[in-house]
Amino acid sequence: MRISPLKTSEAAAQWQALTKKENHDFYNMAHEPITRRESQDARALLVQWAYKVVDRYSLDRCLVSFAFHYYDSFMSIYSDLDDFTCRQLLAITCIYIAAKLHGNRRKNPLSITRLVRISKGYFEAQQIEEMEKRLINVLAWYLNPPIPILFIQSVNDLLSTTPEKDCAVYDIAVYLIELSVCDHFFVTKKPSCIAAAAIQVAVEFSGCNIDVLLLPLSTGSTKMTTECESRMRKLYKARFPNPDTEETSRCSDISPTDVMIDSNHSL
Repeated sequence: MRISPLKTSEAAAQWQALTKKENHDFYNMAHEPITRRESQDARALLVQWAYKVVDRYSLDRCLVSFAFHYYDSFMSIYSDLDDFTCRQLLAITCIYIAAKLHGNRRKNPLSITRLVRISKGYFEAQQIEEMEKRLINVLAWYLNPPIPILFIQSVNDLLSTTPEKDCAVYDIAVYLIELSVCDHFFVTKKPSCIAAAAIQVAVEFSGCNIDVLLLPLSTGSTKMTTECESRMRKLYKARFPNPDTEETSRCSDISPTDVMIDSNHSL
């Protein structure tokens, strides 16, 4: 694989800018690991619900990553928020804010009115608005985190520099990122490490001729990146027991959860 020095330089600059942002005192906040099984299961259910909602309304799945960065940051401060109803309200509010800030601002289908309807009236608009104010204050308006997909996108041009026409590295890497949002294991991991691991594992399973060592994937923690790689291999193999099947090339069309939401749009 021959990589243009200019493209490499541009990708490296973008990656480094994201890494610098990642190391900001607030974004680098050490999230408390979720140790209780019931809390892990509750978070997984909420992530799955969020993916179903964004798929139902044809929104970018990266909104879920933004939303659960807010969710995990909030929970790292208020770790005693054990009531599942409160966590549901928090998750709804997080996806609402993510859609407003990082979705289509001209036409955002996830209005408060629609979210109230999706929750089957379980929550009122005033509750979502109050939680929004509380969340923004807690996060001190740090609402543009360097999520893993942004790191992947910064080196996308380099990933496509390969003789294989159907190289699926980017699609597989994005899919692995989506899986990582579902897994509590990655809550305490740096976005750069998650992204670098996703690229490494994607290259392995795609079989594309890409030398990862030539990519500017600095993370600052080889150990953490290796841990992320190991976890992602297990997740991917669980989803695709036979990586040689055509399923591998269709990752961009597959959600980590069932993409069909039920007719009631319920939580």
